Amino acid sequence: METLGHTSGTFAKNLANCDYLDITNLVIQKLLKYSFLLLSCILTPILRLQRFKKQKRIPTIKNHLLLISATKIARAIRRKQISSEEVVRAYVERCIAVNPVLNAIVDQRYDKAIEEAREVDEFLASTPITEEELAHKKPLFGVPITVKESFAVKGMSHSAGVKKNISRRATQDAEAVSLLRKAGAIVTVVSNTPELCLHYNSTNYVTGTTWNPYDTNKTCSGSSGGEGALISSAASIVGVASDLAGSARIPALFCGVFGHKTTPDIIPRGGHIPDFKSSLEFTTCTMVRYAEDLSLMLKNMCQSEKVRKNLEQKVSLKELRYFYLDHCCPITNSLNEDIKQAINKLKIHMEETYNLKVEKVFYEIKRASSEKK
Repeated sequence: METLGHTSGTFAKNLANCDYLDITNLVIQKLLKYSFLLLSCILTPILRLQRFKKQKRIPTIKNHLLLISATKIARAIRRKQISSEEVVRAYVERCIAVNPVLNAIVDQRYDKAIEEAREVDEFLASTPITEEELAHKKPLFGVPITVKESFAVKGMSHSAGVKKNISRRATQDAEAVSLLRKAGAIVTVVSNTPELCLHYNSTNYVTGTTWNPYDTNKTCSGSSGGEGALISSAASIVGVASDLAGSARIPALFCGVFGHKTTPDIIPRGGHIPDFKSSLEFTTCTMVRYAEDLSLMLKNMCQSEKVRKNLEQKVSLKELRYFYLDHCCPITNSLNEDIKQAINKLKIHMEETYNLKVEKVFYEIKRASSEKK
């Protein structure tokens, strides 16, 4: 009884130290946690049944052109070592081969893309412009790209997965797409996204569901899931995506490619559905298969010459601070052991190779009362 009284007294004392906002936050946190737990208990058995569903396999990569970075492709085209047409044809054929399995393509412009590639080759055959000049003026000359369907590509579907907008076609290019075309890129397809980009799976009532190239019983995530699936399966080399709360980064993680969320407004946001211009967190960004292509894409999607020059500057790793989390917030599942091991390997590599300090961050909800103190 004495212990019980002591416990009750301690609880009452802690309760007195908390204000109303603290108590409300704690109650909401607990409710969310147990709601997610209940939902997990219901859905987990259903989702695990998917494992017994027969997987579809994407075709084996046979063309070596599909295994070269965009940076190297662009250089080889400028040097006339390969033709733009053979590169674009290789990606068109790959799109046709993998899409029945992945369902990642909303609309295509294969014939126009091949025609544009042929024009690139004809230009290179007769131009007096040097390779260096071309690299400066059109760094992506003849390189095929893909674009998330929520961005406008002139003449292409632009419904953002909304059924009532199924017949909508873009009348002009989105700003970022226009910049990439100016740099010489050739658009082949627009890729699938959830309705209005508002879901972590790439599924809608127009195109259906896009699947993960590594396991077609699993999600490629979203909202830039179509890009993630195409780039991962070698049906694209680089693409235009968008990111608000992980829309490029999460599909990149699920599909084993690179997705980079830029600082807002470095890349223009015009021509996207929905219009997130008022959101400070929304960004136009890129997804790529090879890390070296990140800077190539970003430099050609930027609207500011000053930013382009900043991207070319080398960063001193020792001037940065490094943090990591190996656990999530209380309302979600804990990290898989494989992910934890990967994080730890990277931590050790950075510490031992570069002599850097990598610090662990602990998740906690700060209480208003402790902040006042």
